[in-house]
Amino acid sequence: MRIPTFVTLIIIPFSWTFSKAQNTDRANQIIYVNFPDHTVKAEVLSAKTKINTNNNFNYTWFANNKIMQTRGSYDGKLLNGLYKSFYLNDNLKEQGYFKKGLKQGEWINWFDNGKINQVSKWKHGMRNGETADYNEKGMLIKTTGYKNDKVNGYLKIYEEGKIIKQQKFKNGIEVIPVINKRKRKNKNDTDLIKDSTAIQDSTIKVTDENFIGPKQQNFKKKNDNLNNQDKKEKDVIKGEKNEAVSEQKKIKEDKKKTFFEKLKGFFSKKEKSPQNKN
Repeated sequence: MRIPTFVTLIIIPFSWTFSKAQNTDRANQIIYVNFPDHTVKAEVLSAKTKINTNNNFNYTWFANNKIMQTRGSYDGKLLNGLYKSFYLNDNLKEQGYFKKGLKQGEWINWFDNGKINQVSKWKHGMRNGETADYNEKGMLIKTTGYKNDKVNGYLKIYEEGKIIKQQKFKNGIEVIPVINKRKRKNKNDTDLIKDSTAIQDSTIKVTDENFIGPKQQNFKKKNDNLNNQDKKEKDVIKGEKNEAVSEQKKIKEDKKKTFFEKLKGFFSKKEKSPQNKN
């Protein structure tokens, strides 16, 4: 059976009204707040919901057509869900999520030309993880590690895609690398001698091949001392060997001499014996 046209027109408005009522009854409601340079579209809890607050957390809430932020407490409807802000040219300015008044997950900020300005990660309304900053051309200029809203890990500065500076932090305090003072002193001495040599003769290039620094000199001196000590020990050993050989040679000669003397005495006695009988 064909439904008359006027019946169809009645059913469609009724269906649209019912759907809109469902959206109104949700836990969240959408708000719009205008600022001089941008507009905010955000979801807030439909009613003033009581939650257990934390004095260390910053809560964002809505009241009297204003978005406010306080630490440890709130007095309005907590932002909860998707948050977006737009420039006057309708380009996105900021986007992220709130969970019961606290920033959560990834947040992105844009320049008014549409290029990304910053990408950050949040947990319980505090920065946690790496935050990346970009310039208006879209090039990475800085990355910073965070833990509970404090710089933690490495802070790196970039130029044309390459790291030009790097610092390490722990709980918001910079970790200063330990420098070997002796090594640094030797390096300074080397630089000073190199500079003076360059001033005296700009055509001479000082390199490791024709320059011996204090560290190399100490090593060379120690090496020479060891060589001299080894030489002395070898000479002593050689002398002792020579003395032993000489001693052995002398003993042999003495034995040989004694033998011949005894032999000579024996023959002398033998020759004299007949003369005594006559």
